Amino acid sequence: MIFSVVLVTAVFVQAISGLLNGNVHTDTTRSPDGAVFHQTLAQLVVELDKRVNDLQTKVNALETEKHDYIVKNTQLETEVLTQRLKQESLQRMFQQQNASLMSLKTEVDVCRTLSFQLNDSLQNLTDGHEKLKSNLDIVKTHVHQEKPGFTAYVDGSFDATGTVILPHVYSNFGSLYDPNTGVFTADRSGLYGFYLGIECVDTGTKIVDLVRDGSLIGHAVCFPQAGLASFGSTFSVHHIEKGSKVWAKNAYDSGDIELRGKTTLSGFLISS
Repeated sequence: MIFSVVLVTAVFVQAISGLLNGNVHTDTTRSPDGAVFHQTLAQLVVELDKRVNDLQTKVNALETEKHDYIVKNTQLETEVLTQRLKQESLQRMFQQQNASLMSLKTEVDVCRTLSFQLNDSLQNLTDGHEKLKSNLDIVKTHVHQEKPGFTAYVDGSFDATGTVILPHVYSNFGSLYDPNTGVFTADRSGLYGFYLGIECVDTGTKIVDLVRDGSLIGHAVCFPQAGLASFGSTFSVHHIEKGSKVWAKNAYDSGDIELRGKTTLSGFLISS
């Protein structure tokens, strides 16, 4: 629109300039009013030229603004494109992170499932271990209860009267023999076998009884001679009630006869 106005104005100015340069009719310039008209046109041309220059200046300013606008618009488009690319990159990154997160969640679920399974397996193993331990304790108790037995002996010599205390044991299943008192106590009723073997030194005769609750159930006799040891033994099978006690005691000694290291007392359950 501005360019059209400028063009029309320029054409008009050229026409006026043609008149001022003699390109007018001779009758007009010869009249007295011709000089006035000529002067008026000159002033008009000057004014129009000034206005044309102002318009041209404004046109140039608008062209500059247009150029600046185009540059800024290009910059904005570039920034928009850059932001769009960044947004797309961030979106792809978010999608990748989301995929990684889903994968991690899946792995966590798998690990949680495996953990539950391991806990169940561990609990089963623990329960199984406790059952085996309990069964083993039962078996141990059963073995000890079903087959109590012992073998005791004297280390050195023994010459005291009364109960023959054998303070050492080769075995003591069920711990029913007391090495401090020399007494075996049955923890159940049943058929038991007992063996008493004695080693005697010095000269004379020695009798050692095997008793149950004070009643004789067997005896061993030895007849040592000077410088020679003598051995005697007995084996007895009896039904023993629960709580009954069995021990060996000196019954007869013709002299100061000692019992030596081969003296032993054994007992065991045959059946209950």
